[in-house]
Amino acid sequence: MKKIYYIITILVAAAALSSCDKINGSLNRYPIDDVNVETYFSSEAECQLWLDRCYPQYLSTALSGCLYWGDDCVNNDPFSIVEGTRLVTSANTGETAWGWDTMRRINLFLEHADNCKDEEVRNRYIAVARFFRALGYFEKVKRFGDVPYYDFVVSSTDEAALRKPRDPRGYVMQKVMEDLDFAIAYLSDETNVARVTKWSALALKSRAALFEGSWRIYHANDEFAPQNDPEGVDTEYFLNLAADAAQQLIDGKKYSIYSKGEAPYRTLFNSDDACEEEVILAKLYNNTAAELKNMGHSLPYYFTNKSFGFTKRFVNMYLCSDGTRFTDKPGYETAWYLDEVQNRDPRLSQTILCPGYKVVDDTEYTIDDFGSTMTGYKPIKWASRADNNLQNKAIADLAIFRYAEVLLNYAEAKAELGTLTQDDLDKSVNRIRARVGMPALSIDVALDSYMASCYPNYTRSNSAQKAVLLEIRRERVIELVLEGSHLWDMLRWGEGAQMLDNCYPRFGIENITGYFGVYIPGPGLYDMDGDGVKDFEIYTDKKTSGAEIKKSIKMSSLKLVDPENPTNGAPAKGYITAYQSIGYCYRWQENRDYLYPVPQPQINLTEGALTQNPNWY
Repeated sequence: MKKIYYIITILVAAAALSSCDKINGSLNRYPIDDVNVETYFSSEAECQLWLDRCYPQYLSTALSGCLYWGDDCVNNDPFSIVEGTRLVTSANTGETAWGWDTMRRINLFLEHADNCKDEEVRNRYIAVARFFRALGYFEKVKRFGDVPYYDFVVSSTDEAALRKPRDPRGYVMQKVMEDLDFAIAYLSDETNVARVTKWSALALKSRAALFEGSWRIYHANDEFAPQNDPEGVDTEYFLNLAADAAQQLIDGKKYSIYSKGEAPYRTLFNSDDACEEEVILAKLYNNTAAELKNMGHSLPYYFTNKSFGFTKRFVNMYLCSDGTRFTDKPGYETAWYLDEVQNRDPRLSQTILCPGYKVVDDTEYTIDDFGSTMTGYKPIKWASRADNNLQNKAIADLAIFRYAEVLLNYAEAKAELGTLTQDDLDKSVNRIRARVGMPALSIDVALDSYMASCYPNYTRSNSAQKAVLLEIRRERVIELVLEGSHLWDMLRWGEGAQMLDNCYPRFGIENITGYFGVYIPGPGLYDMDGDGVKDFEIYTDKKTSGAEIKKSIKMSSLKLVDPENPTNGAPAKGYITAYQSIGYCYRWQENRDYLYPVPQPQINLTEGALTQNPNWY
């Protein structure tokens, strides 16, 4: 049965507080008018009601990141970072942007939590509040770097606080770690996919500490290098915290890699109910109950209707099923679709529409005609039954934290520290590979030149374990695709240019704009499901096939680029290529684009005490 109690609680909270929620995003105004905070929070019910508002504010924003893309996929609505359209604006909204509404709610609770006289209850809800404060500040540091840190409610007469400059990111992230340590100590150690627990706090700590530790490696010598750190706060401090938090979660033995059924990776994302063996915290959905109608999400719909398509660069990263590298095979660059998807890591066919794909509960195979995506590689991750793939109709719970990510955090942190062992790999990456029957990763793996070309700044790492570090990145990119983490991985790794690279000249080919997708050998009849029967036609002017062909598409509609003749406007073969127009060809600005600009009105209100991020004007 679908667990809906979390959503019901949120709806009750929203209804109870709707008349008094008069927030405007400023620092010097209470978020409510009708609650007497001097006497409120005396019961567990009041503490829970107050803090339940944090769930939709922070978790919804986190999940919107599923639609972000970097070098792995594209859609018909370019994200502002990769399109180069971010501007210094007056925008002050968004709980994980510059907005402070929920942060004030949290600090207001913390200042009056002593109203609750039950020490156990009080500490548990203080832990919930500090978890969300840590999450909120982590999201701000990700976007802005240095930010002003407030652990108190700012009054309208506190001029010093209202004009407070930005605190160093090292100081803020140390406070994030302190909040999470309290949360880990006092939150429940029972598993609960709907509410924050000790385990979700450990998962967040591993994520946040890894982000900050690796940011310091790959931005050590640029304008975003952290300054004025507290004593003892450095790269190794954060990487060790990331590894230790993940180790605690592993040692807790509460979670495992979900491995049920013939296609467990696919099931993990299209199951109505979160697979609680692996999912640590999720946003729950159910649009079937009368009181919860319209409580669905639209991820499968967006992936279809925004023409999401994976890049060939990403598809090339999947290993062959025997563990060898696809990119070591002669002719891999121009392999035909049916050939390139055969005998690969099974996650490929559980993420991308491949021969043999069926919509959940359908009996007919779906053939990809390459025309409904920007690149020809169509996402099926999150896709479920046909009626669930409509706008606001998907009810698959969406994971905020899952065990696989924690294992990857552990392996990456240890590799960056240079202390990774085969035993570490076996209890992390190799557990993830075992889900789909892939061979284990060896600590002595040879450097992959293809992965090195995709992430060339790996050389900035001080670790001697660079070859296995790149393999851990491969696993991370593949395992977590379309879950909202990859854009931030690209930024912390210092690989922003690889999301653009003058719109992807691939395979050593210069002066071609666009993101490469499926390679089309030319017009003709093709077998698209591997049964030996031609069932798909690509034609130049007119179709030549009869009723036996299930799908067909005109060559000119595929928007091809022929690498041998890139200036040919009507190629007879080549890569399906998104964004051929030079209008989408943005050159990454290394000295600016890794951080968001601070909203200009905030700088003006502090009379310049808040400063702008480098090179934003």
